Amino acid sequence: MDRRLGNRAILDDEIASGRAWRGACTALLTDMRERGLHTERAVLAVIDGAKALAKAIRDVYGARALIQRCQAHKARNVTDQFPEGMRLSTTNAIENLIGSVRRLGRRVKRWRGGKMILGWTVAAVVDAATRFRRATGTRDGMTCLVLALKDHENALAPVSRRQAA
Repeated sequence: MDRRLGNRAILDDEIASGRAWRGACTALLTDMRERGLHTERAVLAVIDGAKALAKAIRDVYGARALIQRCQAHKARNVTDQFPEGMRLSTTNAIENLIGSVRRLGRRVKRWRGGKMILGWTVAAVVDAATRFRRATGTRDGMTCLVLALKDHENALAPVSRRQAA
């Protein structure tokens, strides 16, 4: 897959909740790094606002990580304060993915352990991926993003050299 085309893809999955969430986030990124995810370059991470995920990204990427909160999640948090009839719906790919997982999960009458849950989740993700659309504005936007990340990386380079000395 050519990432420059703006195609969306599921990179990995991890099951965790509660206190295990922080460790699961770090384990997920560490595992992806071991499988070839480049962590030596600057990256823009758009996340839902989970503090554990932000910490895991900083732990794995360090100062090279630029973290931005997803605007759809911010908007949803605001609209959740409105009465039901005044709320907006979302076209966020992550929200749609979660909706697919919930829809397929409703078909199961009795869950039989983590492997079964993971299997149904993967089936729902594969199903949702067939409806992923190309990210808009990728032709010029991705070029600008790559240049901004390179500028960020270059700004960090003198600091990295000083720390190494």
